Amino acid sequence: MKYWLVKSEPTTYSWERFIEEGGTCWDGVRNFQARTYLTVMEKGDRVLFYHSVVGREVVGIAAVRREAYADPTTDDERWVAVDLEPVETLARPVSLDQIKATPALADITLLRQSRLSVMPLSTAAYRAIVGMSEKPGPKSGVRAEAKRKAAKAPQKTSAKTTPAKRAAKSGATKSAAAAKPKKKAKRPRRKA
Repeated sequence: MKYWLVKSEPTTYSWERFIEEGGTCWDGVRNFQARTYLTVMEKGDRVLFYHSVVGREVVGIAAVRREAYADPTTDDERWVAVDLEPVETLARPVSLDQIKATPALADITLLRQSRLSVMPLSTAAYRAIVGMSEKPGPKSGVRAEAKRKAAKAPQKTSAKTTPAKRAAKSGATKSAAAAKPKKKAKRPRRKA
């Protein structure tokens, strides 16, 4: 089995539409190198689906359903298409920035030839990207962990009641002195 990455602008053809349609003919490729890659794809090969321009992230895994055949969008016999079908949506999209920040992925074609729309991936690169989708990112993971801790923590109730709480319970309002905001102390200016 070989591994690939294909790129599509989500405003033109998104992963969501691909899922909804249950697959597609990957046609319209007009780059000779990308065409060469299409011709060597085999049925069952795994393909990472990358949203380019908007989002710039790997969002799902597809499989080659039909090997290369004449591209139906042109009469020029040199161009080919393949049929792809969705396999699964990634647990978490893997952004281009995450890929760039991963030393093991520094040499992948996505980073070296950014305009190429169809490209091969090594087994290690494929597994690294899919693995990154299964791990929470630095920010999302921290937020998720904080939410889990907050949900597990028992709600604390204070035995002490502040004057403001007592006033609110009794319907009384704050005195004029208490309602006045405190003035900040002036800080001396630094000389330039």
